[in-house]
Amino acid sequence: MSIIFNKELNIFHIFNNEISYYIYLNENGMLTNPYFGKRLDDIDIDSIFDISHDWQSHYFDNEKKEEGELKNIQFNSSPFIAPTSLAYDTRHNFIEINSEKGSRLDFRYISHRIYKGKPQFDVLPFVRDEDEEANTLEFTLKEKQKEIYLQLSFTIFSDLNLIIRNTKLINKENSSIYIRRLDSLSQDFLRNDFDIIHFPGEWMLERQLCRESLEKGEKCIVSRTGRSSHENNPFVILLDKDANENYGEAYGFSFLWSGSFRFDIESSLTNVTRLTLGLGEELNFEVKSNDEFLAPEGIMVYSPYGTGNISRTLHDLIRNRIVKEANEKVYKEILLNSWEGCYLNFDTKTVLDYLDSAKLIGTKLFVLDDGWFGKRDTDDRSLGDWFVNESKINLDLVIEKCHALNMDFGIWIEPEMINQNSELYKKYPDFAGFLEHNESFLSRHQQFLNMGDDNCVDYIYSELEKLLSTYKIDYVKWDHNRIINDYYAKNLDIKNQGEFIYRNTLGYYKLIKKLREKFPKIHFQGCASGGGRFDLGTLFYFSDIWTSDENDPIQRLFIQYGTSFIYPFSVSGSHVNDNKITGFKEKCLIALFGSYGFELDPRKLSEKEIEEIKEVNEIYLKYHNDVVLKGDLYRLLSPFDMKYFAIDMVSKDKSKCLVLFSNLLKKGRNRFYLKLQGLDKNKSYKNSLDNKVHKGEFYLNVGLNLSKRLEEFETDLIVLEEA
Repeated sequence: MSIIFNKELNIFHIFNNEISYYIYLNENGMLTNPYFGKRLDDIDIDSIFDISHDWQSHYFDNEKKEEGELKNIQFNSSPFIAPTSLAYDTRHNFIEINSEKGSRLDFRYISHRIYKGKPQFDVLPFVRDEDEEANTLEFTLKEKQKEIYLQLSFTIFSDLNLIIRNTKLINKENSSIYIRRLDSLSQDFLRNDFDIIHFPGEWMLERQLCRESLEKGEKCIVSRTGRSSHENNPFVILLDKDANENYGEAYGFSFLWSGSFRFDIESSLTNVTRLTLGLGEELNFEVKSNDEFLAPEGIMVYSPYGTGNISRTLHDLIRNRIVKEANEKVYKEILLNSWEGCYLNFDTKTVLDYLDSAKLIGTKLFVLDDGWFGKRDTDDRSLGDWFVNESKINLDLVIEKCHALNMDFGIWIEPEMINQNSELYKKYPDFAGFLEHNESFLSRHQQFLNMGDDNCVDYIYSELEKLLSTYKIDYVKWDHNRIINDYYAKNLDIKNQGEFIYRNTLGYYKLIKKLREKFPKIHFQGCASGGGRFDLGTLFYFSDIWTSDENDPIQRLFIQYGTSFIYPFSVSGSHVNDNKITGFKEKCLIALFGSYGFELDPRKLSEKEIEEIKEVNEIYLKYHNDVVLKGDLYRLLSPFDMKYFAIDMVSKDKSKCLVLFSNLLKKGRNRFYLKLQGLDKNKSYKNSLDNKVHKGEFYLNVGLNLSKRLEEFETDLIVLEEA
């Protein structure tokens, strides 16, 4: 059992071989967190909480009619598990509500239980534990003056250096309450000497690595777009000032959610830090009497060995306990997507010609992108009309040709969106998530549906179910090409409009859940104008996500490097197009570190370009599964230093390694040696650079001699295999 309760000391210890998370239940019935870090078997609460007297901890006891004092509590510095509006703590709260009895909250311990397994949900994403390998500690807290309860749970696995948090609010008042804030996680630190890493971006420039000092005051990292967004990603790292990829303490935070979000990180003059992560700022959710509200599942990762260990822990979590692949064969196939080759301008003959040429570059999966449905000859119409435009494309003939060429077939949809010029809008205008009399802003000529309306979700499901039942479709690319703003739900009262984003996100999950249950062998890929909804919630239902609409290979180095801090390459869609900045070999090598495929017109490729593609395809077929999809990533050199990009990936059995190196600035006669990581120092490896065999310790301590390979944008892949 990896959770122990010391009843005499009121201390809970959650642990595995690598980490410890302690919870102290003090004499006041409050939960505090004295320690989260490297495995620690002995703790002295008195030494940690020995603080000076705090006048703000005094209160008037209404029952005893006298003044009381909360012992060993200092409200602006004590590390609370679920901080509320109690007393004079001026830091931000974990939960905020409005009710007929006011907004003040003071939750105290009622009970706890320890059990095998972990919470699972019907629609909300969660970390999977099908064999009940996890252990969970669950607390029930009650608000002192109101019949409002919190259930807080803390889950640990034996093989992952992380804590999973869940929060449920239960309203047993006789009237509704309104949640303005209920965070998925809150973590207090008895220190504030941190740097912070986060990942700002924009369309075609997602998840750019940003490291800065955490200064006094409050830092907010937020998405207000109704989705996890291009602009910020729901992932933050707090780390030692001198920590790097391999050294120093680091803490990573995220949650399984695809809507708006908000991180608050507060560094106090009392030398403490509070980090919270939860739903977006627009939340105002009514919880009726005897109803409950679930916050998305939160994740807190600890590493004593720098940021690289944070990433590898999360990669294993995502691959093994979040993603559930529907069709591994399709998932691993070399893909050609039609979008950048022809956009909306195609007919049956064009597509059939594509397929003949696609065969020459090893394509095993053809995806017909936007333009096949309704009257979709331009992008200002027909979103929502999910029936084939038979005057434009003979889908039966295309699929038949794919199968004759030993290819699978995929298709593009955007089921959460609507054009006002569509049959859907004419038939069901109330499904749209906006008010018609407003001059609502469009993006890509489109509006969004109210996915919080179950009638809308059911209708879209029925249309897609017809499509997917009629045609032999193996792969679905699911897009989402605008943010959610200026929203209005016609099925909700005025007072409930603050529920739109939460309900809309649940509707997204409900639709994909129903489709996956009906079509368990179809592979679904997520997309949102590229990487605008790249998050753990989406990955619970989608096995990979289109990383970015930017296919410039050099810009991709930056995007894929930042993305790799939380997400493994196995879930990152990465394709080759006809960008001229490098040759096809270099583009293919970069795309190799992702799901791998093409977005171009294959008819325009020269024989030389086809040969370059085939060369990398051979590497893909031989190494991609064991090394890229399942192996461990080591970031060696950051492109954000504007000199080099270098990573290596090592198979789990340490028998194979792929090294990707790209030089960003032309160098003359520089000596340059690239030290590798992750190899077994005692094994011997033959490398493809000079075909020599060396022990792992040579590559780890001396490295590969790349002094002759320093041309601008020169990109090389070096293979190491156990000799």
